[in-house]
Amino acid sequence: MIENPPVERPVIAWLIAPQIGIPAIHSARMETNVNRMKIHQIVLTVETILGWIFSERASLS
Repeated sequence: MIENPPVERPVIAWLIAPQIGIPAIHSARMETNVNRMKIHQIVLTVETILGWIFSERASLS
Protein backbone atom coordinates (compact mmCIF):
# COMPACT_ATOMS: atom_id res chain seq x y z
CA MET A 1 0.00 0.00 0.00
CA ILE A 2 1.27 3.47 -0.84
CA GLU A 3 1.87 5.55 2.27
CA ASN A 4 0.70 9.13 2.43
CA PRO A 5 3.54 11.65 2.25
CA PRO A 6 4.66 13.22 5.53
CA VAL A 7 2.63 16.25 6.54
CA GLU A 8 5.60 18.13 8.05
CA ARG A 9 6.76 19.71 4.79
CA PRO A 10 3.66 21.85 4.15
CA VAL A 11 3.34 22.66 7.88
CA ILE A 12 6.94 23.92 7.97
CA ALA A 13 6.26 25.99 4.85
CA TRP A 14 3.25 27.51 6.62
CA LEU A 15 5.30 28.36 9.72
CA ILE A 16 8.31 29.82 7.91
CA ALA A 17 6.46 31.86 5.29
CA PRO A 18 2.65 31.99 5.47
CA GLN A 19 2.47 33.82 2.13
CA ILE A 20 4.02 30.81 0.33
CA GLY A 21 2.32 28.21 2.54
CA ILE A 22 -0.61 27.59 0.22
CA PRO A 23 1.49 27.00 -2.94
CA ALA A 24 3.80 24.70 -0.95
CA ILE A 25 0.89 22.53 0.20
CA HIS A 26 -0.64 22.62 -3.27
CA SER A 27 2.60 21.54 -4.96
CA ALA A 28 3.14 18.76 -2.42
CA ARG A 29 -0.34 17.42 -3.14
CA MET A 30 0.16 17.75 -6.89
CA GLU A 31 3.46 15.90 -6.60
CA THR A 32 1.73 13.05 -4.76
CA ASN A 33 -1.03 12.87 -7.36
CA VAL A 34 1.50 12.81 -10.21
CA ASN A 35 3.46 10.03 -8.51
CA ARG A 36 0.28 8.01 -7.98
CA MET A 37 -0.66 8.51 -11.63
CA LYS A 38 2.80 7.34 -12.74
CA ILE A 39 2.60 4.25 -10.53
CA HIS A 40 -0.91 3.52 -11.83
CA GLN A 41 0.31 3.87 -15.42
CA ILE A 42 3.22 1.48 -14.78
CA VAL A 43 0.89 -1.07 -13.18
CA LEU A 44 -1.52 -0.85 -16.12
CA THR A 45 1.34 -1.26 -18.61
CA VAL A 46 2.70 -4.32 -16.80
CA GLU A 47 -0.80 -5.83 -16.59
CA THR A 48 -1.32 -5.21 -20.30
CA ILE A 49 2.00 -6.83 -21.24
CA LEU A 50 1.38 -9.83 -18.98
CA GLY A 51 -2.16 -10.20 -20.31
CA TRP A 52 -0.87 -10.10 -23.87
CA ILE A 53 1.85 -12.70 -23.15
CA PHE A 54 -0.61 -15.08 -21.48
CA SER A 55 -3.20 -14.69 -24.23
CA GLU A 56 -0.49 -15.39 -26.84
CA ARG A 57 0.54 -18.53 -24.96
CA ALA A 58 -3.08 -19.65 -24.67
CA SER A 59 -3.64 -19.21 -28.40
CA LEU A 60 -0.42 -21.10 -29.25
CA SER A 61 -1.15 -24.16 -27.08
